[in-house]
Amino acid sequence: MESGEVFAFVILGIFILVAFIKAVDLEDKADDPDNTDVVHLDDLISVALLADAKHFVSDIYRQSGNKYREQVAHVWTDPEDDRLMTASKAINQVLKTFRRAKIPSVVIEENTETRLTFRRLYHDHRGVKEGRKVYSATIVGGHFGQEFVDAINAHHESNPV
Repeated sequence: MESGEVFAFVILGIFILVAFIKAVDLEDKADDPDNTDVVHLDDLISVALLADAKHFVSDIYRQSGNKYREQVAHVWTDPEDDRLMTASKAINQVLKTFRRAKIPSVVIEENTETRLTFRRLYHDHRGVKEGRKVYSATIVGGHFGQEFVDAINAHHESNPV
């Protein structure tokens, strides 16, 4: 082996070691109860600042950046009454997809009263369909006007899954 090849293997080894340490560090942060940036899925609802609202809209994205799937229940609201829907109900709808994908912990990127954005801890490189795996989700809550709700419902009726 030439010195150039040895140097390349050493650099590759250092890169793999740094990536492994970063992944383990993120998993350790999820176990820390004082850390609200990296949490287990079961703790996400208690950490979320998302306020109850009349409507919630969610989008789930793949690792490739494309939408994971069109949401059938894109806007959750109860048209029968005027009560607010709880934020935990909207979050649980999205968490079903993350649990199905066997994602145990997430990194919270944005956590406000009107918006919650989170993603998986690290990019999953396993498998043939790595770009098709669940990566992140965004939930937006608010008192959207009826025009907005009608437009979203019309879009999903005209574009069935």
